[in-house]
Amino acid sequence: MKKIIIGLFIFVVAVLLILFSIHWYFTKDIRVISEADRQNSSWSFAKTQSGITHYEIVGNDTSVLIVLLAGCGNGGFIFDSNIVNLKNAGFRVLRYDYYGRGLSDHPEDVIYTHEYYNTQLLELLNYLNIKKPFHLVGVSMGGSVAIDFADRYHHLVKSLTLIGPAALGNKPSALLKIPLLNTFMMNVYWASKTEDQQLSEFKNPATFEKAYRQKIKDEASIRNFTYAVQSSWSNILNKRMTSELENIAKRKTPVLLLWGDSDPVVPLTLSRFYLKADPTIKFQIIKNAGHIANYENHEMTDSLIRNFTRTVNTH
Repeated sequence: MKKIIIGLFIFVVAVLLILFSIHWYFTKDIRVISEADRQNSSWSFAKTQSGITHYEIVGNDTSVLIVLLAGCGNGGFIFDSNIVNLKNAGFRVLRYDYYGRGLSDHPEDVIYTHEYYNTQLLELLNYLNIKKPFHLVGVSMGGSVAIDFADRYHHLVKSLTLIGPAALGNKPSALLKIPLLNTFMMNVYWASKTEDQQLSEFKNPATFEKAYRQKIKDEASIRNFTYAVQSSWSNILNKRMTSELENIAKRKTPVLLLWGDSDPVVPLTLSRFYLKADPTIKFQIIKNAGHIANYENHEMTDSLIRNFTRTVNTH
């Protein structure tokens, strides 16, 4: 029996050494954000207590503000078209990279939770001296972050727009709960498929595939990106946010729900749970779009957001 135990121990250690070796090989060239990276960005940087946030704000200071929140595996670049169109429509618009995405800090000594991202947004608003209520827009995981923020800080949110929200508590793979193995799975298996996986979430990516693929490649090449995604999966995407949405409904915060007609990630049929939690939601389907509908059909998305927020402002 003792020999069997010793043999199993040696086997486990050997497997772990192999996994660590593979992990080291695939991650040894992952880059750290440099000063040159940040100096070459056309966006700005806010240095706050929690870290450095990469952000862009456009439009007149006196205009109504719209804040845009991205999904789990991408940065604020998914709003490239939206921010231009909404600015041209007369809004002030703020987008930024979450911690762990884009050129914002990528710490590995934190847990990526709703509270962590709430703090990032609050500190960014304070840095920009924004004190008036604003319209909040969240895409995919950004929908979950937006719902939590709108529930906790309802005095700051004039309206809420959810685009293909991932806020029903989809549980991550059990493998992500196993130390060491989760790191191996994310860095070796998942990271290598990031570009193809994200492009598969669109309905017709051919027209923008090359540019989008490069942006995702740049995102995923930064050290601790996969850790941030893994932590977000385990601590944000696993939360069911219907009770928070019910609270938002009780406070009569206006909500717009937008969904791509061909979303392969969060099926359109799941919209019924959001409509049940808040029967007053205004629901619209985005034509010819997959999961990131605001990127694939930004014309229709921008038009709906523009009309919705203007209606809210008149009441």
